[in-house]
Amino acid sequence: MVRSRLRFRSDVRSDSIYELYTALPEPRMVHISANLRHRLLKLFGMPRKKESQSMLRYFALVGEVKDCGIALQRTEWNYALALATRYVGRTTETEVEYALLLWREMEKQAGVKGNNITFNILFDAASKAGNFQLGEMLWKEMKARKIRFNRYHRVSLIFFFGLQENADGVRAAYKEMVEAGEMVDTVALNCVIVSFLRCGEQEAALKVYNYMKGTGSKAAVNFPRKDYFKDQVVTKILFMFASVGRMVPELRPQLQELAGTAPDMRTYRILIKHFGVERGDLGRVAQFLDEMWQFEVPVDGSVFLAIFVAFEKHGGKAFSAWTPARLEKVLSALLRAIDYKTEGLYLDTWLMGWALRAFMKCANEVRAGEVYEEFQKRWDLPPDRARYMEGYVARILHRKS
Repeated sequence: MVRSRLRFRSDVRSDSIYELYTALPEPRMVHISANLRHRLLKLFGMPRKKESQSMLRYFALVGEVKDCGIALQRTEWNYALALATRYVGRTTETEVEYALLLWREMEKQAGVKGNNITFNILFDAASKAGNFQLGEMLWKEMKARKIRFNRYHRVSLIFFFGLQENADGVRAAYKEMVEAGEMVDTVALNCVIVSFLRCGEQEAALKVYNYMKGTGSKAAVNFPRKDYFKDQVVTKILFMFASVGRMVPELRPQLQELAGTAPDMRTYRILIKHFGVERGDLGRVAQFLDEMWQFEVPVDGSVFLAIFVAFEKHGGKAFSAWTPARLEKVLSALLRAIDYKTEGLYLDTWLMGWALRAFMKCANEVRAGEVYEEFQKRWDLPPDRARYMEGYVARILHRKS
């Protein structure tokens, strides 16, 4: 069953596997083979969604391994580090400190030296937490250990300079990535765009976006929807392309074309969030939505969320372009997509909450109540989340009145 779950993620529920495991007599880990133990840890160390529940479940398994006196492999330590730093939406110093404690336990107590993946996880966490001094220390330690940099590290370095609002650093890191023979794909260019926007270099970000529109290959346009495990396969292919390109330089242009650089959902989410929420530029948002359609990029809830946030922030003011009529068009598009059962699109409390706030700001509480009723007809929420929405609507309507 574990093997089936690893190969066919949607066919076997991880909850069922965990229930079978917990039915074993304690200490449970001694009752399964080493091969099955590694598969089990891989399954729960690489969840579809990194959140507190998946982190706690994996750490419970790791604790049972340690209690049995069994050594963890390097990859299993890396799973723990990744979950410890990425189970929250925004990485803070708390997650970084815990990751450093894990790293110390891994190297000093367990005697397992970190590899390039270990350092990329730590560097990424330090960068996102704004601990640039730690990030620089980790980068120097990688060089001291002669750990070979790969595309993960180079994309992380671009992101690092973006967080520092160092546009020259972003350019230098990107140039270094290209010169190192790494494949430049949509993921890397999205990182360049968001980094330039953080640096206040809007025109530079748009220049990258226009490049993506002009040179994006069909391979990129036809990539499947965002999926963690498919992304892993794509990443391995890019590593292979880079390796072949270094050995046979004349093949590099063809391989780079296959890598794919067309805009994807993340590209448009980044741009719509910046130009809509931050800048209030409705014209740009309309342009990006039109180009999403041209590139056949499937819409997801994050784009609608960004638009509703923008209406809440910029609407409800005299002479604002963010009018109630335009908000109604966005709502109609969302409801139509829900009714057509667009893959990956659903009504969650966060999306509905911002939509209702937008209607409270741009229209009135009566219309917001009507929108809520439309959502009720279409949502698929567990009872506790439905009760949350009822309470949320009652609060915002009461606050308005």
